[in-house]
Amino acid sequence: MRNVKYPIALGTVFAYLFFPLSAGLNVFVFDAIALLTLFASRPELTRRPAVRWAVFLLLASAVSVVIVHAPASLVAHHLSFLLLIGFVQERELRFIWYGLLLGVFSLLAGPTRFLRQLHGRYAHRLASTNRWVWVRPGLTALAVSLPFFLLYSIGNSDFFRGLEWLLGWLDGVHRFDEPLRFAVLFVVGLCGTIPLILAGANFDLAYDDTVDPDTLSRSRGGNNHPFSPLALRVEYRRAVMVFLTLNALLWVVNLTDLRYIWLSATELPASTLSEYVHAGTNSLMASILLAMVVVLYFFRRNLNFYPNARTLRALTYCWLAQNAFLALSVGMRNWHYIHAYGLAIGRVHVGVALCLVLVGIFSLSRKVRQRRSLHYLLQVNGLAAWLFLVGYGAVNWSGVITRVNLRQPTHRIDWTYLVDDLDRDNYFLLRQEQERLPTRLAGKLERYGYPAQDWRSWNYADWRNTIWGAGAREQ
Repeated sequence: MRNVKYPIALGTVFAYLFFPLSAGLNVFVFDAIALLTLFASRPELTRRPAVRWAVFLLLASAVSVVIVHAPASLVAHHLSFLLLIGFVQERELRFIWYGLLLGVFSLLAGPTRFLRQLHGRYAHRLASTNRWVWVRPGLTALAVSLPFFLLYSIGNSDFFRGLEWLLGWLDGVHRFDEPLRFAVLFVVGLCGTIPLILAGANFDLAYDDTVDPDTLSRSRGGNNHPFSPLALRVEYRRAVMVFLTLNALLWVVNLTDLRYIWLSATELPASTLSEYVHAGTNSLMASILLAMVVVLYFFRRNLNFYPNARTLRALTYCWLAQNAFLALSVGMRNWHYIHAYGLAIGRVHVGVALCLVLVGIFSLSRKVRQRRSLHYLLQVNGLAAWLFLVGYGAVNWSGVITRVNLRQPTHRIDWTYLVDDLDRDNYFLLRQEQERLPTRLAGKLERYGYPAQDWRSWNYADWRNTIWGAGAREQ
């Protein structure tokens, strides 16, 4: 039985690092301590490739939290931590989506597992003392009473007002306030590290991961079997007709894009650009995803092994190539809009989504050529999404967008968007443009505070804003 003291110690460390501060350097410090504790208690995990990848991406996202300090950095970090929880369970996993689900299940089941191990370790001590025999009934009574407490609070206004007064009084008593918040953080840290250190989830997902193949195998059956030669011949003809029709339709669409987007020498009007980006992009992205579903439908099971299927494969490769060109055309539409109106976070999201779509089209072509399974396809695209998320969180997009837009003439810059709609990580850039910045917005930069940061919540983005803000005030 592994030592149950590790999660308690890590919960205490978590409460100390994050009380009462925001995320910053404490994220990286906590990850480092948790990983050292994990590998000290389970050194065999260092030999698992999936665990090594998860550790690398977790630390990379933690560094992004310290340097960039953007919401995307925190999302990438929390997702990587959840995947690491899934990958460190008893059985080694290869499939990223099983790792994610197993991480969620383990996080939910972690407190129960911790209480069982705690009970198994100290049950003899609890049984020898009479006063402890009421602990479990008391916890049961609290659990049963909780929904009634919530219902009474909603249905009885007098009871709710009395409860409000009590909570207000407790909030005013500072000697209760800080220990309570520290205790809440301790519980959060404890629940987050229990499934990491006390791994041992016995879920069927771990078994499914070992039996799901990356390569398809041929199914056998009689004449009445849905994958019999006669049925496959009918399915093959249907697939050829479908891909012939779809290729012809998409060929016309791509020729239109080639004429009016790629080879157009005239400046596109604002109404056309708006239609391209706000109306056309979503529809075309949906069509590309639907195209991938069509390929997956026809290239399932035995149709992959149908002899003399050169025509179908050629039509499929042409269909995928045309969809890749369509994705590039969507990117060109996005580029025209950026060139005319500047960069925005939504246009960055379009670019990232297009990169993922191109990865999906490439992996789909490999699936058709090498007769790979849906398991392989989901694995490749899941890993790509994970890597892109970590990479996206490692860039200060607020600063990139601001730098790109500041190159435009002053009258064409959407200053309200740069000040109000982006993260405050770009304020150090805006303070350098005080002469160009409208007066009504300049005051918002000055009202942005510069609180003294504890070393635990230190991050480079806030530090940079603080330095430039101090220089602006001195001037």
